[in-house]
Amino acid sequence: CLSISVSTTPMVALKLPLMALSLVSMAMGSFEIPSFKYSHLDIGMEGKSFRKSIVESGLVAITGIPKLEKLRTKALEYLKSCHSSSPDMFRQAVMDDGSHRHTIASPTIGAVPYPFDDDVFNNCPNFVSASMELRNLVSVVSDKFLSALDRRFKPKVARDTAVCVEKDCSESYPTLSVALSHAQHLDHFHVYKGGKQDDADLTIDFHTDDGLFIAIVPALFAPVTRKSSQSSLISPGFFVETSTGIRLEASFPSTNSMIFMIGSGLSEWVGFESDLVPRKTGVPHAVKVPEGATRMWYGRMYLPPNDALGKTMSVNFGQYRHEMLQGVELGNSPIGCLLAEPENLARADTDCPPDQYHCWKRCYKMNCTNDQHPICISNTSGKECDPDQHNCKPVCAGSTGPASGETNSFCNPDFAVSMYMDGFVSPGDKDQACIILLFKDWVLDKKWKFALGVVGTFFLGIFLEALIFFRRKLRTPGLKLGKTLFSVTEMLTYGTQALFGYMLMLIAMTYSWPLFAAVVIGLTVGHVLLNTNSPVSEGATPCCEGTSLNSGEYTELKEGDK
Repeated sequence: CLSISVSTTPMVALKLPLMALSLVSMAMGSFEIPSFKYSHLDIGMEGKSFRKSIVESGLVAITGIPKLEKLRTKALEYLKSCHSSSPDMFRQAVMDDGSHRHTIASPTIGAVPYPFDDDVFNNCPNFVSASMELRNLVSVVSDKFLSALDRRFKPKVARDTAVCVEKDCSESYPTLSVALSHAQHLDHFHVYKGGKQDDADLTIDFHTDDGLFIAIVPALFAPVTRKSSQSSLISPGFFVETSTGIRLEASFPSTNSMIFMIGSGLSEWVGFESDLVPRKTGVPHAVKVPEGATRMWYGRMYLPPNDALGKTMSVNFGQYRHEMLQGVELGNSPIGCLLAEPENLARADTDCPPDQYHCWKRCYKMNCTNDQHPICISNTSGKECDPDQHNCKPVCAGSTGPASGETNSFCNPDFAVSMYMDGFVSPGDKDQACIILLFKDWVLDKKWKFALGVVGTFFLGIFLEALIFFRRKLRTPGLKLGKTLFSVTEMLTYGTQALFGYMLMLIAMTYSWPLFAAVVIGLTVGHVLLNTNSPVSEGATPCCEGTSLNSGEYTELKEGDK
């Protein structure tokens, strides 16, 4: 289950809470987590000891992560404030030792954290903002960790080609990094409240996660009561079981570090070229929250993509997760609390309430009119997509929408984009998103509008070359312009050239090939007509072409003015 919790830093006295935790700590001993510098991981110099640590212990700490301590402290403090002001938004669970855990969660798609629901967004804006910064940083560090795994283990993930949504679907993902960029992962924020308990009890008993691995940041501890004006960091209360079966207390090396811990799912869903593989059983671990303490924690469980095929499973991962949600026995334990806490991750479930619509692994309340219906469309192409597909959004489609079957539409009028993300696109596909030309109201949703946009782009290219020609003429030797008039004219023409140049660049970046062709042809025609005999520029960027004109021309102008 995704209820893993970790703390950090040396002990600071909290009297009774510390005594309770110390009894467990002394009984189990301590474990030093293998540590690797983020700067080394960033440049691929983690060394062979990295592989050894993953194989033997199954967990590593990445140290020296820039800004982590600040972002983690800020996000977790706002988490506590959010829970204090809006406790009803949190899902509550009573733990084995009588402690209470309060949770809010949201998925991360690939490396992109998905927003919390509207209640969290409206009631806790500071937490939403701070947590997004922390989640983005975790994505960056996790990407470096995945790259190290790819270098040291050469992992591959087999795919179920029958459900693949891509045009050219290979039988396996080439690397684990690529595979997880197509997957949904689970982000949990926990607030633990230590209640009255037996000193020997663990808040969460030893267990192994069924995901691939989990990324966790140092927890933040504070006294429950307000008698003390200073929040204190206390002993970790995080315990692991080594590969030899010994149970020890583990601690973060610093508050600027993250722990990556292998789950049992890695050996099921990921294949390796050699027998030297990450710890097959995953890492059994447990948590202890002292009586009278509040513990704020954040972690991300990494899961396989839905089309991943396991070594012993008869179904792909998407089917396996769905069956687990339905309570069908397909494995030993639920993946990332999906079975234990489905309400907490409604956005990750395909079974939405009757008044909601499922799209991109989330349930949405849609306010469509009687002549409209909700559909799930791609954020990049505007075409209707599988609700489980990455990067989709729900819209209300009308009578001219992509699901209506109308054949006279030039593009999908229900959706418009300023850039196609899947390469160059041809116009005229009624299911394709309409293109936005520079301004949000300039939607080229009709043939005549698109044609006008192409023609206008062509002449804009010629006009840009005309501006370059005019600026060169300003430097003609003997041209009698006062210094002030020359400076004003040069400033206006330079600014106009930069403006229209960047506009052409943005048009080219739409990835609509007729508009891209209009940019290139317009600039070429303008250059042939006006600037063929001019000095060859060092660059070919329309925004900056000719902005730094030949220095010799300006020298001649100065000499002619004398």
